[in-house]
Amino acid sequence: MAGLKDSARRLFYVLAAPQFQKLARVNLMFVSDPGEGKTSFGRQVARWLGITDEHFVRWSIGQHDPMDANGWATPRDEGLVFEPPMRIKDLTKNGGGIWLLDEVGQAPATVQGAFLKVLDERWVGDTQLPPSVHIIGATNPPETGAASQDTTRPFANRCIWLTFSGPTKEEHAAFISGRGEVEAMELPTRKSAEEWDAQHSITVALYTAYMTRCPTAVLREDAKSDEIQARFTTLEATETGERVFCPAYATPRTWDVATQAYTSATLYGDKTAGLDFVCGAVGRPQGLGFCHFADEQDLVDPEVIIAAILAGTKVEWAPDVKRPDRTFAQLHAVAIAGCRAGMADKERNARWHAAWMFLKAARNEMGVPKDLCLVAGEHLGANRVKGQLLASVEDIIRELAPMVAATRA
Repeated sequence: MAGLKDSARRLFYVLAAPQFQKLARVNLMFVSDPGEGKTSFGRQVARWLGITDEHFVRWSIGQHDPMDANGWATPRDEGLVFEPPMRIKDLTKNGGGIWLLDEVGQAPATVQGAFLKVLDERWVGDTQLPPSVHIIGATNPPETGAASQDTTRPFANRCIWLTFSGPTKEEHAAFISGRGEVEAMELPTRKSAEEWDAQHSITVALYTAYMTRCPTAVLREDAKSDEIQARFTTLEATETGERVFCPAYATPRTWDVATQAYTSATLYGDKTAGLDFVCGAVGRPQGLGFCHFADEQDLVDPEVIIAAILAGTKVEWAPDVKRPDRTFAQLHAVAIAGCRAGMADKERNARWHAAWMFLKAARNEMGVPKDLCLVAGEHLGANRVKGQLLASVEDIIRELAPMVAATRA
C-alpha cells in the first residue's frame, strides 16, 4: 500500500459497506515497522470517516488482561454480570466508533485467545457490540516489534492482514505543517445496499467457479505445514519486491471474509484493494490465484442480462467455448442475481423466471453443456420464489432436475 489515503480507502470500503452487518467480522489488521504512524494516522483516517476522537478508543492490547475481553464480574440485582471496560461500554451507548487494538504483536497467547470471541462474535463479557463499533488492529512485524509475541493461528485466522507503508513525503509534510492534521481527502459516495447485493452476486459466482473449476484452488490449508509456519516467522516478498508480514492462510472462514471484503472493494472499482483484501485474508498464493482467475472472467453484469430478458431485448452475451469456467461463472452469477431478496414477490418471481430463461437459452440455443448449467439450476431450484411457475421454463427445469437430484443423493 502506498500512503495514508490508500489505507483510508480500505477502511472506507469496509466501514461504509451498506451490508456492514454481514461485514461485522471483517477485522482489518494494519502492519508496518515502528514509527510509521499507524496509531496517529489511524485516528486521522477516523476523522475523515466522520468518527470523532471521543468515538475512537485505542488499546495497547499487550497491556490488557484477558478479563478485559471476557468481562469483569460485577454483582447486580439479577446476579453476576460480566461487564466490559467503561470505554468500550461507552462506545456501545454513544453511536459506535472505532476500537483500535494496537501493538497486537505484544499480546501473549492468553490475551489473544480471550479476544477471539470479540473478533468473531463481537461479545465483550455479557455485552454484544453493535455493528456500529468497528474493530481494527495494528502491529509490527515480528523482527521489529518490541517484546514481540508469537501470533497464534486462531487470532491470525480472524483478520485481514494489510501492509501500512506509512504516509508519503507529501502527506507527512502536510501533517507537520498542519500541526498534526492532514488535509481531508475526498472519499467516494457511499453505495446502496442494492448495489452491494448485485456486486456480491458476481463475487459469489466467481468464487464458486474458482473452487469448482480451477484445479489449483484450495479451500483450506494445513496450518501446521512448513509453508504456513514460514508466514508467521518471516517476511514474504511480493511481486514488486516489497517484503510484507502476512500470516494469513485459507480456511472456510477466511474465504467467507475475503469474498465479503472483495465485494466492497470491487463495488467501488478498486481491484487493487480487492487483491489486498483477499491476499490478506487467505494468504498470497490463494489470493493471487483467485484474483487472477476473477480478472480473466470478464463477466457481463447479471443485472444487465436480467433487465434485457425482462424487457424482451437481445442479451449481449455468448458462451466462450475455450473457457468453460467463464461460462459457468456467468450462468451462476445470473442465477444468484435472479434470486436476490429484498423486493416484492411479483418482482422476485419475474427475475427468477428471467434467470431460468437465460439458462434455457444458453442450453438450447447456444449449446452450453448440461454440466455447466447444473450449479446455476441448483441455485435457482433451491431458491424458488412465490408465484405461478411459467410453462416457458418447465422444460429446462425438467431437463436439469435429474442431475440436481443426483448431486443431492
